[in-house]
Amino acid sequence: MNEFPKVLHPYIKQVHNVEGDGYCGFHAIASCLGLHQDERYQIRVNLMEELETHTTEYGDMFGSEYRFQLYNSLNFFGEEAPLQNWMIMPDTGVLIASRYNVVLHCFIRHASTTYLPLRSTPPPAHERIVIAIGLIYGNHYVKIELEGEYPMPPIAPQWIHCKRPCAAEWVTPYIERLNMYNHYYRASFNG
Repeated sequence: MNEFPKVLHPYIKQVHNVEGDGYCGFHAIASCLGLHQDERYQIRVNLMEELETHTTEYGDMFGSEYRFQLYNSLNFFGEEAPLQNWMIMPDTGVLIASRYNVVLHCFIRHASTTYLPLRSTPPPAHERIVIAIGLIYGNHYVKIELEGEYPMPPIAPQWIHCKRPCAAEWVTPYIERLNMYNHYYRASFNG
């Protein structure tokens, strides 16, 4: 629990560990999506397809050279992933939210972020899927189950600057919870 922001502790229902073979971020995402964590390769393929399908958009967002590097980091399917092929956050978070049309939280003790889809109109509240992962010990992702109206970390700057107009409403239902998180951090810096 000490690896996650204290403001979230009352809302964390469970933390699920996943295999630590260099694919832990992809295992955690697969598990969050209701897939078996061994479907890590499919997650990688889907994210590569997301980059390829929207080449211009991600080229504008990341720069063409970095978009190519991100693609290459995903394009690995060996037994154990070397460091250069681990999940790269925050950039992979943008791909995940858009590819799977989900709200994704990535909790890191001092740099948590919320990712929203870039190109879709949000579905009705009861159809929205919200998933969460966390980085522990600086090198291992886990799946996090949250409950209640937990405070939400800030939205990724990539979404703010690059979303399509139809996606703007994704943020509306979460404004109060985003403000709760910001208020907590402002108070902790001033206190």
